[in-house]
Amino acid sequence: YSNHHLQSIWANAVDAMLIVDETQVIESINPAAARLFGAEPGQMIGKPLQALIAPLHLPDLPPRPATCEQTALEVSCRRPAGESFPAELAWGQFHLGAQPKWILSLHDTTERKRIEQMKTDFVATVSEELRAPLAMIRHTLTSTLEQHRVAVSGPVPGLLQAAQQQGE
Repeated sequence: YSNHHLQSIWANAVDAMLIVDETQVIESINPAAARLFGAEPGQMIGKPLQALIAPLHLPDLPPRPATCEQTALEVSCRRPAGESFPAELAWGQFHLGAQPKWILSLHDTTERKRIEQMKTDFVATVSEELRAPLAMIRHTLTSTLEQHRVAVSGPVPGLLQAAQQQGE
C-alpha cells in the first residue's frame, strides 16, 4: 500500500486509533479518536496515555496472538473535560526502526453497557412481577394436592406434584 492509502485508512477508520511510543506518550491520533475524546489532536498529541486511559501500562499487555483472534480489554477512558466512559481496547506493537510503538484501537461501549443494564433491569422487573402470581399458583397446587390426595387418581397427582416442584 502507498502512504496515501494508509493515510486514507487512518483518517476514515470508524474506531479511535492512537499511536503511542515506548514511554507511553501519544504520538498520533486519528479523527475518530479526536471525536471520541472530544478534543483537538493538538490537545492529545504529546500527552501521557494515562491522561486518557488509566490505569494502563502497555508493556504489561500480552502480545497480540499471531492468529486473527482479536484480543480486547475493557478500560475506563477520560475525556480532557473529565468525563469518564467505558471502552474496549485492542492493541498491537510494531517497531519503527529500532523504536517500539503501540497502536491502540478504542471502541466506546457506553451504548452497549446501557442496553445491557436495560436488559438486566427488565429481567429483574419481570421476575418480580411474576413472583406474586407464581406464588399464588404454587399455593393453589399445594392446597389441591393436600385436599384431593385420595380423590384424585391416575396421572393427575403426579402432574400436580411435578408442577409444584417446578414452582419452588
